[in-house]
Amino acid sequence: MATYREIYDGWRRDPEAFWMKAAGVIDWFEKPKAALDDTNAPFCR
Repeated sequence: MATYREIYDGWRRDPEAFWMKAAGVIDWFEKPKAALDDTNAPFCR
């Protein structure tokens, strides 16, 4: 099992990959293609 620090560091290194992995445990009708839309940064969704 990963420690809190390892999980946090993974999020800091690559937030989109972190959230796509988290989204992988949800049963979706249609799987997301992206986890982060930063086209209007700093206002991301």
